[in-house]
Amino acid sequence: MTCLWWSEPSFVRAQEPESTDVPKEHTVKAVFLYSFGRYVEWPKTAFATPKAPFVIGILGEDWFGGTLDEIAKKRTIQGRTIVIKRFATPEAYKGPCHILFVSRSLTADQQKAVIAKTAGKPVFVVGETPGFAEHGGTANFFADADRIAIEINTDAVRRAQLRVDARLLSLAKRVGGPPTTAADNQSTLRPTRER
Repeated sequence: MTCLWWSEPSFVRAQEPESTDVPKEHTVKAVFLYSFGRYVEWPKTAFATPKAPFVIGILGEDWFGGTLDEIAKKRTIQGRTIVIKRFATPEAYKGPCHILFVSRSLTADQQKAVIAKTAGKPVFVVGETPGFAEHGGTANFFADADRIAIEINTDAVRRAQLRVDARLLSLAKRVGGPPTTAADNQSTLRPTRER
């Protein structure tokens, strides 16, 4: 998983927060949320217009400080500007988001409610709680020794009508059924060069 992070060393250095109050763990997670946007393909119907922004949502406690906002100011995803939206509770979530980060500050019942609310919609739902992906989330961060690793629920990916680049899948622990990749459709997804 760290390959995606280290493949853009200049970007990561540029995005390190100036303040020391943002834990490095969440700086890494913020960079990964951005990178997911480059290694996942959404159906065209996920965007209202060709110029519609790419929306990253944060549901629950925002651990990122201003890191995601700084990324949004300086980068694009798939040629689209990035908008960061914050939602305090599952009830407040209105969408649409393309990536939705579900904070571990939410209770297990709240997390299940979010998974149910986004089921079958083109949203890459990322958690950080043990079992999140196994219970239907699209992806989950977990600790693996001294690094942050990811797991991807390939069934949830398929239900969301998303396609994940094989390179991202190769770095992830897979839960669910067989993978859904661009290769399944005889095409190759390549991460786009962003500003």
